[in-house]
Amino acid sequence: MRLIRHVTMGRVSVPLFTILALVSLIAPTYATTYAPAVRAGDWAKYNVFLSAQGNKTLLAGSGSFLQQFNNTKYAMLNVTSVSGTNVTIIVSFHYTNGTVYNVPSSQIPPVNVNGTNTSGPTIIAGGLTAPDPIGQGNSAKLNSTKTLTILGVSRSVNFLNITMSSGGGGGSGSFSSGWAWDQATGILAGLLFSGTAMQSGSSASYSADLAISDTNLWSAPTILGVSQTTFYLLAGVIAAVVVVAAVLAVWKLRKPKAMPQVSPSSQPSPPAK
Repeated sequence: MRLIRHVTMGRVSVPLFTILALVSLIAPTYATTYAPAVRAGDWAKYNVFLSAQGNKTLLAGSGSFLQQFNNTKYAMLNVTSVSGTNVTIIVSFHYTNGTVYNVPSSQIPPVNVNGTNTSGPTIIAGGLTAPDPIGQGNSAKLNSTKTLTILGVSRSVNFLNITMSSGGGGGSGSFSSGWAWDQATGILAGLLFSGTAMQSGSSASYSADLAISDTNLWSAPTILGVSQTTFYLLAGVIAAVVVVAAVLAVWKLRKPKAMPQVSPSSQPSPPAK
């Protein structure tokens, strides 16, 4: 899922889990009800994409993070407990070499969907609609709510875009991120963030994208245990085979029978005189 944002940043070090803690500004209380719509045992799986260009030394220590991120096969978000408005999760990265990295709980404390999301909005309250704030006591408001097809199912999705900039010390830059959450469940559906560092005529940029690839929270309708798309594809193939077989059978029935051929050797000889 591609989300809108563009960036530029001086000497920048922005690991994913620092990014997950960016949205935490204080605002007035709103009448919207904030309650978790997930429960223990819920999970989501994400495809991970990364690109980086330019003088990567300007990313101030993010090089190893970017390389690690680039070697990620997929990421998992698992809900371990829900207590009141607090949701505890485990985020893990599954690398291409078969190893798994579980992010320490100190970097992703429980999310309170009823207050300021100091731990980052990996999950927000269910049922929110733009321009609701992503949490009471949080000034970040949803930019839009749109209907998209996700994993074969039509879902309402909440979007939030954030842009930050910095300068000084001979360098300048900014950071942007685009967030998407499933409206009904509040689970993160996609995240796209990027940055560009510029200093002394040199520059570097990177972008990373997490897109939901599977979840237990919804699934595409099935027919006889297979997805509708697969079922209709198979049905189409079977129908085509039946039609071709029928055409061949009719053609064979209508084909005129060939006259029997008599070879010259088998013809009777004329009577001797």
